[in-house]
Formats: sequence, C-alpha cells, structure tokens
Amino acid sequence: MEQNITFVQLATIIGTIASIIFTSFHPAMQEAALHNDRQAGFRYLTTSMMAYVYMYFIMSLGALVLLPVIHWIKPELEMDPIVFVVILLHMFIYYVYHLFASYISTFNRLPYTTSFIVTAFASVILSFVLAKYTKMGMWALIIAPIVTSLAYNAWKWPYHVIYELCGSNLREFMQQGTINLRSYVAERYIHKNR
Repeated sequence: MEQNITFVQLATIIGTIASIIFTSFHPAMQEAALHNDRQAGFRYLTTSMMAYVYMYFIMSLGALVLLPVIHWIKPELEMDPIVFVVILLHMFIYYVYHLFASYISTFNRLPYTTSFIVTAFASVILSFVLAKYTKMGMWALIIAPIVTSLAYNAWKWPYHVIYELCGSNLREFMQQGTINLRSYVAERYIHKNR
C-alpha cells in the first residue's frame, strides 16, 4: 500500500508541474473570455494543453527510468512499474479533464459540477464493491476512479471545449497547440538568450 501512496504522490507532482504553463496562462484565458476573444483563448488553451501533454509524458518517462533509484533509496518499497504506469495514466486523464473544466470556468460557467460529484460518489462505491466482492485487492482502488472518469468526465469536457467551444477537432487542436508551443518556447527562451 505504501508503494501506491508513493506512486500517487509522484504522479501528482508530475501533473502539478506539467500544468504550470496552463496555470500561468489561466488569467490570460479569463481576459480573452471576458473580451470574447475566442482566437486568443484558443491560442492560450492549445499552447498550455500541449505543454501539459509533452511535459507529463517526458517527466513520466523520467520517473519510470528513476524507479531503481527510488528503490535504492527506499529498499523496503516494492516498485511495480505496471502499477506506476496505471497510476500515471489515471493522473494524466484526471488532469486533462480538470484543465478543460478550468478553461470552461473562464466563461463563468460550471456545467461540470454535478458530474464531478456523481463521479466521485460512483468511484467510492465502485472501489468498495470491487474491493469487497472481487479478488482485485489494491487494483480496485486504482481501476475504479479510471473507469468512472472514462465513463463521462474524461471525454465529455475535452469534447465540449475542443469541438463545441473552440469549433475545432482533436487533430487540429493538437497540431495548433504544438505549433503555438514551439513559437512560445522560441520566443521566450531561444530568441531571448541570443
């Protein structure tokens, strides 16, 4: 169980760091929403979401590579990389739909509140049922939140933002975000240091 707590803590740290650009862009997104500047809002959103995706992926790979070091520091911990990958996947999904929900909040709307509450209750109930009536053990506590998230929140809020609010599609969103992120990095770090 201690291994899972450590893995959750690591995945939470990765998610928090990976979402820093989104957090720093949030006031600009709010201002764009206030002035009904959909183009600027779309630019900030795509840039920060792709920064999150790339940073989360890179840091997750780094953490997986460093698992032997963590085991060396705390040899009493069992380091199961499969458990860690599943926890990383869950945290990635969790942060994605929460960041999209945060973008929706810039328009002073909170349509996701009820579904977040229902999902939380469903996750607790499913965890209990799986733990009590199956032989899943600790996997019940890992799988239940993923299943309940995937049932609605994980696809609903990204879909709502990308397709309905932005009038885009996933491929265009990711391509534009990658282009915007390259420009942002070049502008901030490459050209600035010349």
